[in-house]
Formats: sequence, C-alpha cells, structure tokens
Amino acid sequence: MTIHLVLGGIRSGKSRVAEELAQGDGGPVSYVATNVCMDEEMKERIRLHQARRPLSWRVMEEPLDLKRISSITEGDRVVLLDSLSAWLSNRLSPIPEAEWRGARHNERIIEDISRFLEVIKGRDQNWLIVSDEIGLGGVALSPLGRWYADLLGELNQRVASVSDEVTWVVAGLPLRLKGEQRG
Repeated sequence: MTIHLVLGGIRSGKSRVAEELAQGDGGPVSYVATNVCMDEEMKERIRLHQARRPLSWRVMEEPLDLKRISSITEGDRVVLLDSLSAWLSNRLSPIPEAEWRGARHNERIIEDISRFLEVIKGRDQNWLIVSDEIGLGGVALSPLGRWYADLLGELNQRVASVSDEVTWVVAGLPLRLKGEQRG
C-alpha cells in the first residue's frame, strides 16, 4: 500500500485534495483530525471540514498521540491524517518559552514521527498525510514561529522521504512531486 504526503499553504485546498484522493480509493475511509478547537474562528474552520466529509467516513480526533493514531487505525484500509502541522503545533504549545528549541524536545518529536512512520510503512493501508508547507514566506517574527517552521520543515522532509507519493497543492491545484499520477 502507500503513504501519500499532501502539502500546501494555508487555504491552498490541500485538505480538499486529500479528501478527494481518499474517496477515489474506493474503500472505507478513516479520518484522523488533529486540530484543537480553541476559538470561534477555528470552530468555523472545523465545521467547514466536517461539512465536506462524507457521513460514511469514520472520524477520530487525536491531537497529540501518534502511537494511539497508529493503534486505532490499524485495520483500516484508507487513513487520512489531517494534519501533521496541527499535530506539531499541539506538541509545541505547552512547552515553556525557556525550553524552546531545546534539543530534548526536538529529539522527542523527531523520534515520535520516525516511530510512527516505521509502524505505518509496514501496514497494508493507504495513508494520506496532510501538512502545511510554510517555508515559502518570510522568516517568522517570533522565536516560537521560527522553531515551528524549522521543525515542521524537518518533519515534512522525513515524511516525504518515506512517502510513495507527494502532492503539493497551490491555489487548489495539485502538483505531483513524487510518485505516479493516478488515472
């Protein structure tokens, strides 16, 4: 089976493209949401995502625990994880400012993603992993923003390196970066 990374900027259409790819697979889809609803604006974004998804999809919310995500989706044929970037944000948010960029935190996060990828690579499943590509803009103004961008860039590269397919979405248009174009 496959791992397919779908990258794009905020509001690029990456989640919609990943959802279309998941539907086109023909099997039942398990959707894993990592976003945490913290305000009204995020609540509206989540509502729009929910309205777009077929009712037949099994939806799970897991903002932090990749081991749990791999466990609860073990027998599923198609799994859409939306998103790696929200997962990372959730992981970094509780870390005190004095510990930002701490090697211990970086190592743990990279170890978690590496273990997760090892587990899902060995499965008879199709994985679609959505993530933000945030390296095209200016350098973030805050230390936390720079740390997030640097670490997300590292995670995206690690996921892309083991992915069978990588698609970059720009203005709603998917551009295949790795793997064969599906017919």
